Amino acid sequence: MAMDAYRIKRTLKELKRAKTFHKFLHPGKSPILISTGCKFLLDNCDSSFLFDTIIKAQELKILKGSNFTVWTLHQLKNDMSWILTCSSDCEKKPIIIKSIPLIDFPLPEITIWVIQNVALLPQEH
Repeated sequence: MAMDAYRIKRTLKELKRAKTFHKFLHPGKSPILISTGCKFLLDNCDSSFLFDTIIKAQELKILKGSNFTVWTLHQLKNDMSWILTCSSDCEKKPIIIKSIPLIDFPLPEITIWVIQNVALLPQEH
């Protein structure tokens, strides 16, 4: 049974500093480690597309050598499409903007930090 948005938000809110990390493998790509919160998103929110995109983007010239990136997925209010952005820190303009058509993601927005090939939620840092 899929979790509703309220239960997902409540569970994510309870997460604290990440202590456990899991390998996330993408065929033919280098593995990244994901936090317990990111693993929760994978298991409960059908978000493998998000982590696949993050891994593929690590090979882009614009991200080479970047030790910290901020990925934000948010749904547009005027339709059912989504935008995924990547910034090199919390304050800068996005360096990657990707439009994502219809997906079944239960939250209106999620932010993931990638610090030296480790993906985690901001509250887990």
